[in-house]
Amino acid sequence: AVSAAEEPKAVSVTFYHTSDIHDHSPPLPRIAGFVESRKKQDPNVLLVDTGDWFNKGDLTELNTRGEAMVAMLSACGYDALIPGNHDYSFGTKRLAELIDRFSLPVVAANCIWPDDMKPEHSVPYRIFKLDGVTVAIIGTATPISTQQIDSLLTILPMDKSLSDVVTKLEQRADIIVVLTHIGTPADEKLARALPGVDIIFGGHDHRR
Repeated sequence: AVSAAEEPKAVSVTFYHTSDIHDHSPPLPRIAGFVESRKKQDPNVLLVDTGDWFNKGDLTELNTRGEAMVAMLSACGYDALIPGNHDYSFGTKRLAELIDRFSLPVVAANCIWPDDMKPEHSVPYRIFKLDGVTVAIIGTATPISTQQIDSLLTILPMDKSLSDVVTKLEQRADIIVVLTHIGTPADEKLARALPGVDIIFGGHDHRR
């Protein structure tokens, strides 16, 4: 018999998700301020981004090769991010350099960085303990190569790479989240292949 005092309490976890920002800086201070205020009210809040930080927007004309945008992303307090296809547009070495310079919490389980440029701040997944609930966020590097200017980053098949990680985390996490940048149809296919995943936050097709 379990007394009422011993029954587990309900815990809510809130996710906020951005994607395809594409150097459009005006919304970021408002987003960051909103999420910061929500975290003060409720610590069980996570902010994630699913890629395409660079190109097209107002910061592109500064020609900082991504630095202006990554500096803003770093200041926003994201809990986990992944690169999109446009984030390869300044090369693998530049992407790795920016990730470490601004301590971006990048997650990518399906890629192999060159030994001489592997970012310290890029890991396959991150674990969050929120009021007794364990959340695992697994990241992916997109195989979409439309903006890739070199082949230094080796991107492995997504479903197999994730399957191994999900199996590993199923005994550790209450909620398993995957971040992708492959578009909704591919996300739906991935969801069918990985029944152990609870939530997929995607990007690339600019759907709200």
